[in-house]
Amino acid sequence: MTTTTRPPAQRLATVTVATLALFGLMFAGTVTTAQPADAATTYTMVDKKLRNKRYIQYRQELGSCSVSKSGYRCRISHTDGATRTIGLSLGSTRSWVAGQLHIDKSRTVSSSVACTSGKMKKGQVLRAYPVGKLYSYRIRKLSVPVGWGGWFSYTTSKTKWAFDPQKNGIHCR
Repeated sequence: MTTTTRPPAQRLATVTVATLALFGLMFAGTVTTAQPADAATTYTMVDKKLRNKRYIQYRQELGSCSVSKSGYRCRISHTDGATRTIGLSLGSTRSWVAGQLHIDKSRTVSSSVACTSGKMKKGQVLRAYPVGKLYSYRIRKLSVPVGWGGWFSYTTSKTKWAFDPQKNGIHCR
């Protein structure tokens, strides 16, 4: 059996070439030039927090009523839906964000709710608002070049918000 010893510089060159070949094989199956340009983009949700389980969405009035004489009561009956809001950024989709938050992606939550006031003064107004969960989060986009040898970058959005109305949840005041 014959063994040959190479000088240190040749050994280093052999190890370097073998290492580069190994990395080339590792990445050959995951990043190819045949993929569309956006195939190398991934999204991650960071800093996701449930801010409030019973958040009152005052920016979304469901209905209102008032009385023309003092001492009367008024009633609000609402059978439409409350709007689910989902903040998007950096090219993310409504469906993806909803999945990350484990909420439905549809825009409305159907509800049939009513509230009745106590005795009111003339001109006083009763208003109804949806109640639900309020989330905050940020979206991180990772861009990896298609093909071998390039740059990668990630961008993180500003804080985004999502409101998930509770079915038949209402707050009147």
